[in-house]
Amino acid sequence: MDTRSVCPFARLTSLLGAVGLVAAGAASAARAQDVYYAGIAYSQSTGKIGYTVRQARTEESAKQLAAAYCGTPDAKTYIWGPNQWVAIAIVEGRVGTAGFGRGPTSDEAQRKALAECKARARGAACRVALCVHSDGTRTRELRSSPADPAAPTSTPPAPDVARYAAIAFSPSTGKIGHTAGKARTKEEAQQLALKDCGVRDARVFMWGNQWVAVAVCDQRRGVAGFAPGATRDVAEKQALAECQKRARGAPCRVALAVHASGQQPPDKSPAPPQPGAAAATTATRSGPAAPAVAPASATTPPPAPAADNRGSSQP
Repeated sequence: MDTRSVCPFARLTSLLGAVGLVAAGAASAARAQDVYYAGIAYSQSTGKIGYTVRQARTEESAKQLAAAYCGTPDAKTYIWGPNQWVAIAIVEGRVGTAGFGRGPTSDEAQRKALAECKARARGAACRVALCVHSDGTRTRELRSSPADPAAPTSTPPAPDVARYAAIAFSPSTGKIGHTAGKARTKEEAQQLALKDCGVRDARVFMWGNQWVAVAVCDQRRGVAGFAPGATRDVAEKQALAECQKRARGAPCRVALAVHASGQQPPDKSPAPPQPGAAAATTATRSGPAAPAVAPASATTPPPAPAADNRGSSQP
C-alpha cells in the first residue's frame, strides 16, 4: 500500500480533532460569559438593601458588589445565584426582620422570601421589597402577605440608646468578658468588657445598643462567633452561624447573650447564669456540627437596631 496516501489523511484527521477541541473550548468560554450572578445584601443596623445584577461573573464578586452597594459597614450578602431571580421580603414597620429567596422565576423567589419572612415576623405583615434577575430584569409586581392575628407575638425591648453592651474574648484561653446596663458609650462598653475578661490577649469583638451574643466551639479553643440582634433569638442564631463557619465541622453553642439594658426581654425567660456572669447572661442554644461544605447561600438575616452604633470584629 502506498503510505503516501495515508499520511495526508492522518494529518487531516489530527487537524480536524484539534479544530474540534478549539471549538469546544470556545463554546465553553462563551457559555461562561453568559453567566451573571445576582446578589442582595442587607444592613443589620439600618435595614438598608444593596444588590448587584448583570455585573458579577462569580459568586464572590456578586457578594462583594452587593455589600458595597449597600453602603453600610455591617452590610452582608444573604442571597445570591447565577442566572436566576433573587428576592428579599421585609416585615412592615419593623427594621431588621427579613426573608430571602431565589428561583428560576420571579414568583418562586418572591414566595420563598415571603415564607422565610413570615416565619420570623411573629404575625406581622410582610412584603417583598426587591426582586431582580441576574440579567438585570427587575419585576414591579411585588407580592405581600397580610398580618396573622392568630400568630404569637412579642415585642422585643426597644434599643437602649443611652447604654451599650459589649463582649470581649480571649482566643488563647477562650475566656469571655462582657458588660450590659452600665456603659453610656461604646468606648466605655469596650473598656468594661476587656476589664471583665481580664486576659492580656482579650479583644472586644461585638458591641451594640440591643442584643449581642457569642457562640463558642468547645472542641476548638479560640474559635467563636459574634452577632448583634434586635431579639435574643436572632443574636444567638447569627452567633451560632458565625461560629460554625469557623469550627470546621465541630459543634458550637451559645455561651453568652446580653442586652444593652442589662434586662431580659418579655418573650423569653432567662436561663440560669454561668458562674460569675450577670443575670442577663444566657447559654441556652446550641448548634449541630457545621457542614463540611458551606451552603450555597446564607439566608438568616439578623434584625438590628436602627441606630448606627453597633460594631463587630470577628476573630
